[in-house]
Amino acid sequence: MARAGMDQGFDALAEDRIDEQTCVLVIDDDEDVRDVLTAWVEADGCHPVAVAGADEALAVAATQGVSVALCDVQMPGHDGFWFLDQVRAHHPDMAVVLLTGVHDVDWALRGLQQGVVDYLLKPFDQRSLSRALENGMRQHRLRRADRLLREQRAAELGARHARLIEALTRLQIETTAQVEAALDLVAFRNDVWREHSHRVRQFAVALASTMRVPASQVELLGQAALLHELGRLVLPDGLLNKTGELTAEERALWRRVPDLGASILEALPALRPAAGIIRSRFEEYAGGGYPRQLASDEIPMTSRVLAVVDSYDAMRSPRPFRDSLTHEQAISELVRASGTQFDPDVVRTFTRLPGLAAV
Repeated sequence: MARAGMDQGFDALAEDRIDEQTCVLVIDDDEDVRDVLTAWVEADGCHPVAVAGADEALAVAATQGVSVALCDVQMPGHDGFWFLDQVRAHHPDMAVVLLTGVHDVDWALRGLQQGVVDYLLKPFDQRSLSRALENGMRQHRLRRADRLLREQRAAELGARHARLIEALTRLQIETTAQVEAALDLVAFRNDVWREHSHRVRQFAVALASTMRVPASQVELLGQAALLHELGRLVLPDGLLNKTGELTAEERALWRRVPDLGASILEALPALRPAAGIIRSRFEEYAGGGYPRQLASDEIPMTSRVLAVVDSYDAMRSPRPFRDSLTHEQAISELVRASGTQFDPDVVRTFTRLPGLAAV
């Protein structure tokens, strides 16, 4: 099924020419203009549907697939910009070409900022309309392909998420020793991740104990530290192995890792208490973190501890895009971000842990 979705996405990009099945909305309150545009659209091999207003156009779009809409800006009732807002919200695959008899630069800029694919100033000729239709169809195919690929990716993430929950549920995890065994299972052939998780647990337990965190919370923190990267396993393999610059969508996926990991633990009764620790790992002390933009004492102390020790070990470990930092450099970065990204008390206590530089 996922393969079929991908094939449809590629098929949508296969050709840029207009095909005879293309449905084009012609929206103009002037009947004579509608008649001319309808004839030109038919001459380009498309199926035109002519309406007098934006509300009627949306009713048509709700019942049949529309690839491109040719929409007048100034109309009684709702104007072309209102129609454009509705299309963006409810029919994101549809490409919109705005038509106007008024030469207004602000209108043109507003339309382009809202995703209009072309902007035609009346009177225009048939050749100009044909070019606008071609641009509209190309944009429609790109949007459709992008949507299908995003839906396929979402389906794959959902399937991976479900498989992880099923596998961990079968293990019937109840103790920290069993959490360690689970880590060995899910980190199969990933020694870097396994070793990082064990070091983070070692640091986290030592730091939390020094800060007099209750023993029961220290135990939960140790479990959370071992599994704090669990959400990574839900991400696509290509993203996990990517060394180049990330796209905005890829960065958004990475930001979902703590929530994905926490949601897996929430499905396991014995590990549910550790879920909140992982979910708040990327909250920032001064606010502005994710996923809930918590700040200061709103962030669980265990999560504040995990944030510091995880960041330290990540900086001390080499990455495909950079060398590892020295102990002094990593500590300097923690101190620099103290009070903004990290809890100052946690950073201060961590820097004083005995034997830290030797680990």
